[in-house]
Amino acid sequence: MSGTSTTKKPTVVILSGFPGKMSRLLREAILRCPDDFELANFAFTGPEITEDQDAASGISLVRPENRKLALADISYMRTEQKSTVVVADFSQPDAVNGNVEFFCENWIPFIMGTTGGDRIQLRRAVECSRTCAVIAPNMAAEVVALHATFQMAAKMFPGVFAGFEAAVVESHQKGKKDPSGTAISFMDSFARLGAPFTVEDIGMIRDPVVQQHLLGVPPEYLGGHGWHEYTLCAPDGSVRVGLFHNINGRAPYVAGALKALRFLSKKIELGIRGQAFDMLDVLKAG
Repeated sequence: MSGTSTTKKPTVVILSGFPGKMSRLLREAILRCPDDFELANFAFTGPEITEDQDAASGISLVRPENRKLALADISYMRTEQKSTVVVADFSQPDAVNGNVEFFCENWIPFIMGTTGGDRIQLRRAVECSRTCAVIAPNMAAEVVALHATFQMAAKMFPGVFAGFEAAVVESHQKGKKDPSGTAISFMDSFARLGAPFTVEDIGMIRDPVVQQHLLGVPPEYLGGHGWHEYTLCAPDGSVRVGLFHNINGRAPYVAGALKALRFLSKKIELGIRGQAFDMLDVLKAG
């Protein structure tokens, strides 16, 4: 019996936020998966970047005002090479909404691992577009699973901590400017449990001295970590319960980003449009 077989082309990944640390690590991981992914020869970068090319990787750097010109390459990849093209965005919080608007207007599927921005607006932009995306403030599978468990508890036992005070402290590398998107994502569950808190209530620790000597963050991870502690206390001090999740380094986020890229590639192949997924959708897909 004879026949023809088709070999699936690797998904072409355009990095956004390059040459940031997370984008660099994701680039290295993608290069180790040539059967699944292929890196575009250019990456989207921020307006503050003056170089036209990254010396270490040879990748051309495309600033926001030049992104339209890069669309010709994207169009060629899609039509002539018949490749699936996805953007992996790990840029700055203040760039999130503008980036998503650009991706949606130009039908570019994307994964968004950057925190910040108006999360409701991000999802609406995708749902009103002809593209699809994975939008997640935290792509570490273990933390996502823990968060899902907490959400289930909030649905099963609403108000069980009514009147309790919530204390939320998060520690990240000094360069992280915004409050933790992961901590913010816990807000709804805490409110259901009866102990609401706001973004302003989140204690942000960015001082390396405090992180190392008071929290115990290993010195080699001061430049890249995510430590979170949530505490619920009864007004009279009779009950105190807590939850924590600590991640050292960026490897868990990179692994999650690869899962998200594979998940999104399959959705694109199925012709999915106008849908915004999260990391829980990715984990449920297996």
